[in-house]
Amino acid sequence: MQTIILDLGGVLVEETTQVRDAAKTLGVAPHEITRRYWSERDAWDRGADDLTYWAAVAQGAGVTIDAAVADQLARHDAKVWTTLRPTALELLVDLAMSPHDVWVLSNAAACFERAIAESDWGELVNGWFVSGSLRMMKPESTIYQHVEQSLGVDPASLCFVDDRPENIAAAEQRGWQTHLWQSDQDTRAWLVESGFLPE
Repeated sequence: MQTIILDLGGVLVEETTQVRDAAKTLGVAPHEITRRYWSERDAWDRGADDLTYWAAVAQGAGVTIDAAVADQLARHDAKVWTTLRPTALELLVDLAMSPHDVWVLSNAAACFERAIAESDWGELVNGWFVSGSLRMMKPESTIYQHVEQSLGVDPASLCFVDDRPENIAAAEQRGWQTHLWQSDQDTRAWLVESGFLPE
C-alpha cells in the first residue's frame, strides 16, 4: 500500500476571493493589501499568530485592527483556502475509495487545521500536516522527515503531489515518488498510470 500526500493551496484549492474578501472586511481596496497579504504569509505559515499576521497586512493599508478582527479574517481566509474545486473534490473522493492512505501536507497557518477538520472533505483523508502548527515548512527537509517519522513508513512508499518545483525536488531528495501538479486532469492521469486509481 502506498501513501498519497497532496498539497492544499495550488493543488486542491486555487486562489479566488481571498484577497478581495480580506480587503472588504478591512474597508480598503484589494490592491492596498495584496503585497503584504503575500509578503507576510511565510511568517504566518511558520507559526506567527493570527493577530501578528493580519495586523501587518492591515497596517500596509493604514488600518489598525484588534484580535477579534484578526480572528474573523483568519477564519474566513482559512475557510476559503480549504474550499475545494469540484474536480479536486471528485479526485479526493475517488482516492478515499482506494486502498491507499491519503494525507495533506500544506504550508498554511495553524488555524487551517480547524478549517480542514470542519470542511466537507476532512473525513476523506487520513489526516494532515500543517506547517503553522509544526513550525517548519516545505521545502525544508525537516518537514518531510517529520512526515516520514509520523507515518512510520519507508520514504519510497510516499507519493507526493505539489505545484512548486522546489517542494517536489526536496521530496525527491528523500526518496519520495513525486508529481508536479499542472491540473486535476493531469494529476488524475498520473494517479491512474501509477496504479493508485483505476482507469
